[in-house]
Amino acid sequence: MASDPVVLMNNPESLSIDSQGRMRAAGVIISNEHLLRYFYDKLVWNVDLSSWIIRTENKAVEVNIEDTAYVVKSIEGNDGQLELILNDFSREIFKPETLMNDTEGNSAFYCKVKKGQYTAKLLSAAAQTLFPEIEESDGTFLFRGHTVEKIDRENSIS
Repeated sequence: MASDPVVLMNNPESLSIDSQGRMRAAGVIISNEHLLRYFYDKLVWNVDLSSWIIRTENKAVEVNIEDTAYVVKSIEGNDGQLELILNDFSREIFKPETLMNDTEGNSAFYCKVKKGQYTAKLLSAAAQTLFPEIEESDGTFLFRGHTVEKIDRENSIS
């Protein structure tokens, strides 16, 4: 696979982010960290198109998102402050009040990232970090005293 952003941007229908947060070009996982950082740096939500795009100086290419553009790969910390490690290589402090569970019943957890602008899916390893502190009562989840809101994936910005 080409590692030149220009070559990949010339085949726009091929760029995607799968449900595990892996960026792909023509179905092949992009593993070049430099290229991934470049693309994530250019990834923006386009309100007019209601979709994610990678915008460079000369071109804007729509990115097919399977679930969410950002995923939480892991969580580090202890009983105090927790830090999210995202698929775009960034780190940010976890805000427990943004934790959500989907309404589809597939047990996926999500939270808000990027200053609360976007929803990120927690991958299994990240969610399992939180499980010891999640309590369930009458179909409602609680985490550190916060009610885990139910999320409607059909009506939320990824």
